[in-house]
Amino acid sequence: MSFPDIREIEAQAADWVVRLDSDTSTAETRAAFAEWRKRSALHGEAYDRLRGLWDTLDADGELAGRATGDVAADLARAGPWTRPPGRTRWWAVAASVALLGVTVAILFHQQGP
Repeated sequence: MSFPDIREIEAQAADWVVRLDSDTSTAETRAAFAEWRKRSALHGEAYDRLRGLWDTLDADGELAGRATGDVAADLARAGPWTRPPGRTRWWAVAASVALLGVTVAILFHQQGP
């Protein structure tokens, strides 16, 4: 008995999310998807999980219909991801305060009582 390759199923599910979200999705594509999904409950679970993630990331609808099926091209078109500046500053301040606290503790410990 062999176990299913979860990574392969996840990759297939991701491919289906992209293919079904693209402007080129056809009735034939949707029929092939339905057949793939019926082959295993794991297929449906993986697809539902990744579809939910896709929908969450695309809450404003900006990604809808833009997927081409070529993941590298889609990522290149999307451009680099950047962290919101406010969040970056918060971590920088927290790290600076922590470093200052450690430095003071070391200096205090070296001087002794």
